[in-house]
Amino acid sequence: PGLDRLQLPLTPENLATAGKQARRLAGIKERLVWEIPPLLFGEEWQEYRRAVQMLAGQGFRSFRVANLGHLPLFAGLDGVTLLGDFRCGVLNSQAALAWHELGLAELVASIEDDRRNLADLFRRPLPLPVAVTVYSPLPILLSRIPLRGIRSGEVLRSDKEESFRVLANAGLTEVVGEQDFSLLGHVHELQTMGCRHFLADLGHRGTSSAKGRDILAALAADRTLPGTSSLNFERGLA
Repeated sequence: PGLDRLQLPLTPENLATAGKQARRLAGIKERLVWEIPPLLFGEEWQEYRRAVQMLAGQGFRSFRVANLGHLPLFAGLDGVTLLGDFRCGVLNSQAALAWHELGLAELVASIEDDRRNLADLFRRPLPLPVAVTVYSPLPILLSRIPLRGIRSGEVLRSDKEESFRVLANAGLTEVVGEQDFSLLGHVHELQTMGCRHFLADLGHRGTSSAKGRDILAALAADRTLPGTSSLNFERGLA
């Protein structure tokens, strides 16, 4: 309740579930966004090309892409809406204009951005909306190269006492911050800057868990959550 759209990772598991639950999903097709994985390799690209063709044929129209290599997945498909995620790197209005020329209908500001730069971005006249991520895991690294001698789930600590967790899955190594990224408590401030679209990534928390419900309640009340990081928002990019 209260959410405009629901975003799902485009995985074989979710794709199979969508096929089985086609009748139940029929009523929310316009509100559902399929998220393309940030990295595709080898035969995966053709598999995802077939997947988006199938979903488009079933009436799903919105997809979120992470890089230039994702755009050809949708070649020849009419009526689809492509949205960019935070990895598209929108740190200024010229980047936003470039993505718009490539056919994207919405962007997400970089989670590495700061308060001053975001305010400047929203002051510019842009031809497409730019959303801001207000809650998500804190991604540090994503690579096909494994970290030798480190097991999945192990925690690393920097010389600044920052903690990072290593996750290995399906041939990819991901490093994420132990603290989630959050701009909750700054939603009203972002609205005064001109932001009208907000993204909360609860894929690792779940929407029905106690933590997920607390995050959604904090979003509605615009209150900060302890144990989270605003990254560069307050400390600046410099």
